[in-house]
Order: sequence, then C-alpha cells, then structure tokens
Amino acid sequence: MVDGVPTVTVPVNTPANFQATSTAGTVATDPYWTVVDGPHYLWQDYEVETPPSYPTTTLIKTYSAPGKVTMRMACQVSYTLQYVRGARVSIQQIGSQDVTINVIGGPISGTNDIHWYCDTGKFIDWGYLSAASGQPAGTTYSWSMAGNAQYVGDTLPPTSATATYAGKDTGSHLPGDVKATVTYSLNGVTATSDPYPITVHAPTQFIVLSVDPPTQYRGPDTYGFADQVLHFKVWDGVNQPVTNVYWDESWKTNGNVPGFEPPHVGGPLDNTGSSKDTFTDVLFPAPTNAGVYPVSGPYTHSYWATDDGGGFAGGGIGCPIQVYPSVLYNVFGVTGNGF
Repeated sequence: MVDGVPTVTVPVNTPANFQATSTAGTVATDPYWTVVDGPHYLWQDYEVETPPSYPTTTLIKTYSAPGKVTMRMACQVSYTLQYVRGARVSIQQIGSQDVTINVIGGPISGTNDIHWYCDTGKFIDWGYLSAASGQPAGTTYSWSMAGNAQYVGDTLPPTSATATYAGKDTGSHLPGDVKATVTYSLNGVTATSDPYPITVHAPTQFIVLSVDPPTQYRGPDTYGFADQVLHFKVWDGVNQPVTNVYWDESWKTNGNVPGFEPPHVGGPLDNTGSSKDTFTDVLFPAPTNAGVYPVSGPYTHSYWATDDGGGFAGGGIGCPIQVYPSVLYNVFGVTGNGF
C-alpha cells in the first residue's frame, strides 16, 4: 500500500511538494522458498527529489495554471525468491494513493485604461477586472488597490472573482501608476497576483492659451467684460488632452455682491482638449457714467470638466480643474490680468 497526504494546496508556478511512503508488507515463505532479495521500490511517472528506489520519496509537481488536479502516486514493490533446488522467481505488487492538488492564483485581466470625472455613479467610466479563471471550489478572493482609483459596488473591498473600479482624486500621474491586486485563499494557503497596471485619465490641467481682447492692467484678479474670449485647453495628469467631453464653470459670491452673478456657462472640449469661454455683461446694469467702469465682486470663479452633457448648462459639474478665488468682474471696458 501507499500512504501520502490526500490533499495539497499550492500557488501556481510553485512546486507541490509532498511525501509518499510505500509499505511492503511481509512475504509468506515455506521450507522450499526463501526471500533472497528485496524489497525493491519503483515509483512511477513522477519527478522525485529522493531516489525512486526508497520506500519513502518526495514527489514534486509544478502547475502553471489554476485548477483541481488528481494525481495518483503508484509504487511497485518486488522481491526475489529462491527455491531449494536453485530456481529463482520475482514477485511484485503495485500500490497507489490518489492525491488532490488544488492550484490557486494567476494574473488579473480586464480594463486597464479608464477616464474619471469625479462621479463614482457614472458606470460608463468604470473599469472591470477578473481574477484568473479555473480556481478550485472554495477559493476566496480579496482585492486591493494602490493609487488614485477605488473599488465600487455593494461589498468593498470586493470578495468575488470580479471587481469594478472607478478613478479617485487626481487620477494617474504616470501611465500604469495605479495597481490592482487580488489574493486567492484556500485551505490556509494564499497566492497574490502580480500588480495589474491601470491608467486613470482625470482632468487636472487648465492651460490658458490666449485672451482676446488682451487684458490690460486694472488689478491682479479683475477680468470679464462683454465679448472678451478666454481660449484654454484641458489636459490630464499623464499629459494627454481631455477630449470630446465638456467644460463647465461656476461663479460663487465671495463677500458683498450686489445681487447678481456672471452667467454660469459651459461647452464642449474638442479633439485637442480646447475650447473658449466668452464673458458677457448681460446680467449687469449699464453704467451711468461712460467714464466710470463699475466692478462687481469678489467672486470665486471655478472651471470644471465632465462627461455629462449637462455641462452646457454651467454651474459646476464634474472635476474642478481651475479656481480663481477672488475675482472682480468689470461691467464693460478695460479688464485686468486675472489670467
């Protein structure tokens, strides 16, 4: 017979290492036959660490994919017997033991490049990950994330074979700088995947290209009058343009503002990440003296980027990308150098 550990759990690409022992038993003899050689042991069809002629041997097997494998350890035991008149015969018997090998672990697959506009509820911006398939029954999963991304769903962190994630904060600053991992566990053995690289594109850079007509000095935070145009572009943290989504702005009173705010507007970003904001005095009272240029404010003027089409309406939607904290707004005429 053969005795061995009936179940072994091991990570992928790690040798399953266990011992098996063959028990020879006793050969029944009589006055005519005697045992002259043996027992001899022959372990079959395995990689072995110790010589296969020993009664106990260490068996080694490595698997590159997860799964449940049944392995039969077999050993042939032989003796040589001699008859009183000189004849010899060989007798043998084979014993075996089945071993179940649970192989766990493997790489993550799924989405490795997403966009993030500061809304975890936008499923169109989510990424989806899967643990390696083929895990033995009973395997459990524990997911982790390093960098500016976060798991979303009912159970956090996820404990199933799949995980859903969104961006976080300012997203990636280098391609692939967000890392997802999953740890597989079974029978007290764990195997952790290699980190899975993810890039999260988040709008972070508001770059002024031009102001037309050009600003003239009135004050460091004074700008905005009828038909003045700010041309700008929005880029993400890995220096790529934020394209084919929307920009948005908000004006918030900051102190004693006389009952009105500039219009909250927005618009599309083109395939270079660029757009224009046209200032207007449509909501402001006309000056009573052409030689005086009334100024309203101060305001907090913020720009945002979003993939919500509501960006056309203005008012602060998505990720904030630029804040001017104390803006004075001209009714018309000469402006300051707020940009």
